[in-house]
Amino acid sequence: MRIFFDADAFRYEMRGIPKVTKYLFDACRRIDPTFRAYGLADCDLSEHDSDSIRMIDTSRYPPSEIRRFAERKGIGYIYYPWNGGILEKYSFLKAVIQIHDIIPIIMKDYYPIVRPHGPRDLKHDLDSVRIRHQYKKNMQRDIDRAAMILVDSKYTAKALREHFRIGKMKLLYFAAAMPEYPPSPENAAADDYIIYIGAYEARKGIGQLIKAFSSDKVKCGTDAKLVLVGSKKPLDAETDCLIGQGTAEGRIRELGYVEDRKAAELIRGAQGLFFLSSYEGFGLPVLEGMKLGCPVVTTDRTSIPEVGGDAVMYVTPEDTDAVADMIIRLTTDGDLRRELTEKGYRREALFTWERTAQRFLSFFENA
Repeated sequence: MRIFFDADAFRYEMRGIPKVTKYLFDACRRIDPTFRAYGLADCDLSEHDSDSIRMIDTSRYPPSEIRRFAERKGIGYIYYPWNGGILEKYSFLKAVIQIHDIIPIIMKDYYPIVRPHGPRDLKHDLDSVRIRHQYKKNMQRDIDRAAMILVDSKYTAKALREHFRIGKMKLLYFAAAMPEYPPSPENAAADDYIIYIGAYEARKGIGQLIKAFSSDKVKCGTDAKLVLVGSKKPLDAETDCLIGQGTAEGRIRELGYVEDRKAAELIRGAQGLFFLSSYEGFGLPVLEGMKLGCPVVTTDRTSIPEVGGDAVMYVTPEDTDAVADMIIRLTTDGDLRRELTEKGYRREALFTWERTAQRFLSFFENA
C-alpha cells in the first residue's frame, strides 16, 4: 500500500507528531513490505528518507506532476498527521486527518498573544478571540472535507462531538515512541532524581511541578534532584525565578532538547516521571515512562487515564502540597517504585506499534 502524507511537521525537532508518525509508518512497513508513505513538503526533507518514508520536495514539482505520480503509483489518499490542515492543491486525493486535540477551543488562553512576563490588554484578548475563531472555522472545514477522521483517544472524540459537526471517527491509539530497551528488573537502584519531559508550556504542569519541588517541604523531605528535558523557553516570572534558584543550588538541571536515546536513558534512570498536564489528546510521556520502567505521576484529566489506567499515580496539579507529598513519597519509597514499575510494564504492553499499524492499514483496506 502507498499513501501520501503532509510532511510539514518534519521541518521541526523529531518529537511529538513527526516522531509518532515515523514510528507508525515503520510499523506499517514491517507488517506490509509494500507499504510506502510519500511525504509532501515544499522543502528538502530527504534526511528523513527510509524504507517506509520517501520525502518529495514539492517546490520542484507542480501539483499536476504530483497528480500524475499518484496515478502511476495508484495512490488515492493523503494523510494529514497534525490536526488537519487540508491543502486545496491536493483535492484530487482523499484526505485522512488525524486530530490529536482541540486545545485552542478547550483552553481559552492557549493563544494569548502576550509577552512572556507582560500584562494582558484588550488588543491581546481580541487577537486571541480572532485566532480561536479562525481555528474553529478551519477545523470545521477540514472535518467537512475529510474522507476519514482519526482520533488519538475517546476523550478527543467526545470533545470533537461537543464543539463540531462531525460524523464517524476512528480511534487510533499510539504506542511509546522510544528506542527499545530490555525491561529493568527493578527501579530501587535508580539515581536520586525525578524527571519532567515535554514542552515548556503552562498546560503541561511544569510550573506546578517546579513550585512544589522548590517548596521547603520537598527540600527537607528528599535529596532528589529535578531534571527538566525539553526545548527551553520562558515561562512565567515566578517559575523562571525558581528554575534559576534551583539551578544555582544544584537541585534543578535543565538539559534542553535531547535525542531519543539520551531521553530514554534519563527516563529509565529516574525515580519518577512527573507529567502534570491539564490537557492532552493522548499523553505520550506517560506511556514512555511506563515502557522504560519509570514510575509515573500524572493527572486524571482529559485523555491521560486512557493511557495510564491503574498503573500510575494521580495528583491534582494545583495542589502544591499534594504534589510535594508525592515527590517525597516516590523518592523515598522503593517498594512503591517497584510496584508502579511492574504495573507500568503490564499497562504499556497493551499499546504496541504493530497493533496500531494493523489498525491504521485496515482503515484504508476497508474504506
